[in-house]
Amino acid sequence: MAPILRTQRKMSLTSLNDNLSCPSRHRIFLLIPLKRTLVHFSIGKNPAINDDAIPALIMLKNLKLLILQGTHVDMGGLRRLAGSIHSENRKLRIEIPLHCQHYLGRKLLVLSRRSIKLLTEHHMVTDMHHHYLLHPVPPLLNKYDREDIWNLQLVELRRNLAAHSAVNRAILTTGNKTEMRLRLSDVLMKRERDLMVKRMYEDGLLMIVGGHVIDGRLSFGVVEDGIEEESE
Repeated sequence: MAPILRTQRKMSLTSLNDNLSCPSRHRIFLLIPLKRTLVHFSIGKNPAINDDAIPALIMLKNLKLLILQGTHVDMGGLRRLAGSIHSENRKLRIEIPLHCQHYLGRKLLVLSRRSIKLLTEHHMVTDMHHHYLLHPVPPLLNKYDREDIWNLQLVELRRNLAAHSAVNRAILTTGNKTEMRLRLSDVLMKRERDLMVKRMYEDGLLMIVGGHVIDGRLSFGVVEDGIEEESE
């Protein structure tokens, strides 16, 4: 805990690499006093970090570079983080875990045993293209809007659900109007948040800070794309 406690005394600290000190997800909250100064933060290669750390990371409002590769952060946490980044009109250069990169459709040449295990545990063996229709076109709804969904008639609800079911057979097209409305809401909300994560990740790849393109691998020695070190 000493490395993190020391950071609280350095209120002007802008960069922190905690890959080696392995802070727990709860100790991340000790960094909140640095929310106005911390710009670069790496907690990669730390399986103790999961979605529970996301609320603390959201409070670090000046972050420009965040390394999460090698953690147990999942898409649920990234959806929450991306929602905050989007609502505040911010940009963040972020390195996300390989199982999340895979879900977003990024082609990876090599996956570690841990990444394959995470993909299986979180039912992410397939990418987002196999969870719903990624690009619905009118008359199908292409964004989540509760009022629009609740105004759909039964035949329209079935048409929308059938389009997504053609991609993912787990999406049912049966039930009463309320059940189908809720089901379509879940599908469209998940799609919207996934696209938000994808946009946050891809926009971050183009970020320039201080006249230099930010590269997480150069800044913090993160492993090459598609390769993640094993940690037993």
